[in-house]
Amino acid sequence: MPLGSSGLRKARGECPVNPVPSKDRVLRLFVGAWPPSEVVAKLSEVRFLVPDPSRALRWTEPEKLHLTLCFLGALDEGRVSLVESALRESAREFPPIRARVAQIGGFPSALRARVVWAGVDAEGDAIRLLAQSLRIRLQERGIAFDPKPISPHITLARVSRNGRSLGLRLPEGSKTDFGPWTLGIIRLTQSLQGREGSEYKSLFEFPLTGAES
Repeated sequence: MPLGSSGLRKARGECPVNPVPSKDRVLRLFVGAWPPSEVVAKLSEVRFLVPDPSRALRWTEPEKLHLTLCFLGALDEGRVSLVESALRESAREFPPIRARVAQIGGFPSALRARVVWAGVDAEGDAIRLLAQSLRIRLQERGIAFDPKPISPHITLARVSRNGRSLGLRLPEGSKTDFGPWTLGIIRLTQSLQGREGSEYKSLFEFPLTGAES
């Protein structure tokens, strides 16, 4: 049975702070899930549907399109095993999640967007429950994380500062239905900074193997 929201103590602040001994390597980590190739292909077409005469949009590369379940930030490599065990426990609790990727929006709004996103809707609010389960188990192990409430989405693009006041004309209707997604695997992922931006490296992945209710 998924854990309820009452099990998570309220954390303060917005940035996860994990104690990092200087002698150990530091990893920048998050827990995420990757949509199927059919959905990725449709999401990748959005860039051709959004007018961008000022070239203010920086689109996410197709292979990097993902749903973030929990952002951990900087973590001592010696504590990664604690995160691994938390993911393993939560993955055993939940069956594969039936979801749909649909709707496009801007955050905080289309008129002054900093981010362009695609929404992810799941039956029974299962994605939020999965994220809640992960956070409870991380908290039990003393692992800090970003405590902001999860709003299931995939980041499609980021908007440069000079383009945030221009407003965006986002597609609507059938053009924003990107198809079904059976979310069956969660990954502990390392974010590596390179010359061309962030690169992602999967450290561990766990299939969701819980019993159907």
